[in-house]
Amino acid sequence: MYLLEHINPSGTVNQFHLDISEDGLMIYESCINYVLENCSDKEIYKITGCENKEALKEIQKNIITILYYYAAKDLLLPRYFDPHNRYTEPNELSWMGININRQNK
Repeated sequence: MYLLEHINPSGTVNQFHLDISEDGLMIYESCINYVLENCSDKEIYKITGCENKEALKEIQKNIITILYYYAAKDLLLPRYFDPHNRYTEPNELSWMGININRQNK
């Protein structure tokens, strides 16, 4: 993983632009999936700093969405194809910087 850009905090959020492989993102997502399946909310907070499973699930959903739209489909795990595990609405995708009209060309 390589840092391409760090944008100074705006409010309470730091933004990072990273160069990371499909495999790297899949590993991060799989670690999140393991924690979600095996840890309580209290353990999740202790391990990750996320308030609870729902907060961590949103981060997982971001990663799955990015992989679904940009990674090679033959590399993806079956859970990536379930629409409940990723963002599907055009406004949500646009917020993430995903232009589905461009993806379908």
